[in-house]
Amino acid sequence: MGNHEEKSKKRAKRKAEELKKKVKAAAKQPASSQRVLTVNARSIVERLPPSSATRNQFELDFRIYWERIQRLSAEEAYQEAIRHIDQALREATAPIRCGRGCSACCHQQVDISAFESQKIIDFIQAHPLSIDRQKLQKQAETLTEKNRVWKSLPFSERACIFLDEHGDCRIYAARPLVCRRHFVTSDPIYCAQEDQDKIISNLHAQCEAYLSAFLSHYPVLSLPVSMQQNWAE
Repeated sequence: MGNHEEKSKKRAKRKAEELKKKVKAAAKQPASSQRVLTVNARSIVERLPPSSATRNQFELDFRIYWERIQRLSAEEAYQEAIRHIDQALREATAPIRCGRGCSACCHQQVDISAFESQKIIDFIQAHPLSIDRQKLQKQAETLTEKNRVWKSLPFSERACIFLDEHGDCRIYAARPLVCRRHFVTSDPIYCAQEDQDKIISNLHAQCEAYLSAFLSHYPVLSLPVSMQQNWAE
């Protein structure tokens, strides 16, 4: 065996050992019951069989990203999340049907990390806007009262407090990660009708794994509860 070939084998063996160590370290992740999964991630984990290539890729990526996020600052992890979302958008396999003023998804319950909450508060302080405090309080109370669920509120009362009268987001530059990620390839009319069986979201295992790892790492609250607790005018 030549000297060059022997060195190549040693390098390959060393890389294999390093990969095993990385996977082992990444396995130190929250238990399944403690993971925070995005809506798309739940579709992957709950609907696809364990043998599915997409599901296997998600689980592997989650472990790797969970370990990686431990080494990043909050800002670095946040910016990387945005890059993953942009990549998912670029690699969408069908045309995205979402558009300005198409705000049915802005009536869903949205969970945000404490870091994102601060991003929103900083944006509001730099760009003052009025908020319906009564609506915010009602939404927050609905999500904190025992046995109450988000959809117990009428559709109109579930509208995000940051929507304007035209259905546009007033904090668009600082909108939550799950809002940035949420786009569909099906007819938007199904979103307005809340017809879950007909709504088609573009699944991107890598992106869902990273966002889920991010939200599992940082403390998460629903947007209304977080704003109610952390934002004082």
